[in-house]
Amino acid sequence: MLNIESLLSGLEAEGLVSEPFQIKSDDAWGEDDRALIIIHGTALLRDTSVFSADVHSTQTFEDGDTIGFAETISKRPWRSTFTFRDSIEVIPVDGVALRQAVNRAGFLAREIIRNGIQRVFRTEKKPNANFEEQFMQAFRDHYSKRNYPKGELVYSPGHLADRFYFIQRGSVSLYTENNAEIAELGETDFFGERSLIKGVPRASYACTEEDCTLLVLEADQVRAEIVDETLLVQLSILAVLKRMHLMNQLRFSHIFRDPSERSDADPDEPPDESSQDQHER
Repeated sequence: MLNIESLLSGLEAEGLVSEPFQIKSDDAWGEDDRALIIIHGTALLRDTSVFSADVHSTQTFEDGDTIGFAETISKRPWRSTFTFRDSIEVIPVDGVALRQAVNRAGFLAREIIRNGIQRVFRTEKKPNANFEEQFMQAFRDHYSKRNYPKGELVYSPGHLADRFYFIQRGSVSLYTENNAEIAELGETDFFGERSLIKGVPRASYACTEEDCTLLVLEADQVRAEIVDETLLVQLSILAVLKRMHLMNQLRFSHIFRDPSERSDADPDEPPDESSQDQHER
């Protein structure tokens, strides 16, 4: 299970991060080639790619949260707007070092980061036959193949995150507890990595849209792959997965909440037991 605190301690010990500094809302920042880790303070985010200017929905970033990893790794311009009540203290991570670490990572870690960035920016994802081939070759002695009929629940909120799923045939949709569609995934897509890597219960529904064949990898095997990666790669995985979650919260907050409320609830927190579907298949 990854966490920012232990990764940051390791990065500091290895001299892979720079000295902390303070920034304010009116400072010129976000243009340098670096990502940030908040170590003190609170920032509010609204991403203009999600809502128009007249919809006021925000996400709260606090101590231990990261800023700009998806943009820095993918070399995209920063389009998110942050405001601070006061200055915040951050630790910068060099963009060149970050991209070099990700480019040298193992194929599973690279694909998890790439897939997360695509979901953050909602870019079209084409079938990746090369990843399927690599997956089957690398884990030929570890994965199992399972068939699911159309309309089957693969998992529900609150279930133990003990498996990683690769779609060999068919399609799967992910839904919030309020039945809003998070994503529709097809052949060569994968899912279930976020809760598994963070070591928390499932926070969404995964349901087959048609008859499916899924290649299933147990949690211990995935975690073993991730902990073998460098600290910068592990940090990138955690940062991108958290950003992906926050973007989903932004997208759905205007449906399920009063727009004047902050949508900063942690989607990784397990739901009330009374609302859990107990019939895992």
